[in-house]
Amino acid sequence: MTSLKEDSEVYANCIKELKIRLDITKKSYDKDLLDGVFYLEFMCLQFRKICELFAFSTLTANRQEYSRIRKDFEKDWSFSRIIKSVKKVNKKYFPAPIKKVPTQNGKIEFQGIKNDFLVIEDIENIYQECCDMVHAQNHYKDLEKFYPRNLQEFQPWKEKFIDWRERFIKLLDCHVIGVNRTELKRIFITYMHSEDVNANVEVITLN
Repeated sequence: MTSLKEDSEVYANCIKELKIRLDITKKSYDKDLLDGVFYLEFMCLQFRKICELFAFSTLTANRQEYSRIRKDFEKDWSFSRIIKSVKKVNKKYFPAPIKKVPTQNGKIEFQGIKNDFLVIEDIENIYQECCDMVHAQNHYKDLEKFYPRNLQEFQPWKEKFIDWRERFIKLLDCHVIGVNRTELKRIFITYMHSEDVNANVEVITLN
């Protein structure tokens, strides 16, 4: 069974990979590399994995209590099942975005962010929309209506990718997440965009 320290490291690794994939989605469209529908599928695959990494991170932060209802938690892979199970063990499982604000006495305090960041319903919708696109399609379906046929039809997808990326960053760039454990109550303060490629996690014990 992993320790709290290991849990925080696993959480940081989840956020690190999520950050790398968000950075990939920032890269500009390159028709010589991936064109049209192939670019669309590549981007949807990245966002699907980002949603799955978000689910894995919530499992990690609540690993001890989660393992009580899912004995083989390390084998879990289903986005929907993980989110459903985490909700059962911690009603406050969802990360809260925060920002550092300097005070008049030279110290730093954290304040909540109330901007347009993602909520769980948004992430569930993104996941489902991307799943629909990355699967191979039945060719009896009217594929001309399913796939974008021209730049005008493709543009809304590009706008979605930009919006999803920005809102994921708003949610996770600097956030706090509750850690539900029987013996102690702790939180992870997480910095997704630290000075290097890694994500940093501070473990705070609550009195």
